[in-house]
Amino acid sequence: MFADKEVDAIAKCTECLKELDDAAKVRVLQYIISRYNLSPTNNSLTSNIKSQENESVSIKMLTDSIDEGNEDRFQGMTTPSLRDVVLKSLPKSEVEWILIYAFYASEFGIKEFTRQDISALYESSKRKSGNTAKNFGSNISAVIRKNWMRSLNDNEYILESDGKNYALQILQGNSVAKPKKTVPNGKKTKREKI
Repeated sequence: MFADKEVDAIAKCTECLKELDDAAKVRVLQYIISRYNLSPTNNSLTSNIKSQENESVSIKMLTDSIDEGNEDRFQGMTTPSLRDVVLKSLPKSEVEWILIYAFYASEFGIKEFTRQDISALYESSKRKSGNTAKNFGSNISAVIRKNWMRSLNDNEYILESDGKNYALQILQGNSVAKPKKTVPNGKKTKREKI
């Protein structure tokens, strides 16, 4: 979860790094990782840095996580637990659920994630069903088509800025998706068109 000190640290790092070229950003972050004795085994920033290309992607994700106009959205926000998100039914469609799971799997838009990470969150939140499993691939494709996330390779993804912003909007209770109506026998019906 984002704590105020964490957000302040990200904002300050972002401010300091934004004027540097990518190679300098890598050196600074590698120094910080070394200085605080962080390692891939403790889920630090380096856990997903596999090559110079991925280093640039990770650094861009970090510096973009608080971009102009978005900084205020993180200020004072405590991200709810996934359990609370489920209890409150904040996402209104399965495509939004995929986005939220991706948001949590990526540690709030900072690191890469896999389909297995999203699937594991479905299971841990007890929302996995035959229907969600059957439509899993098409729902991931829908999230990509909406430019909320993109593929890095066959199995890894990253969140795009639009995805991070909309995930925050959902977590604040501002989903724009229309929920499916439920009929008395508990079955879902197709959404009504307006």
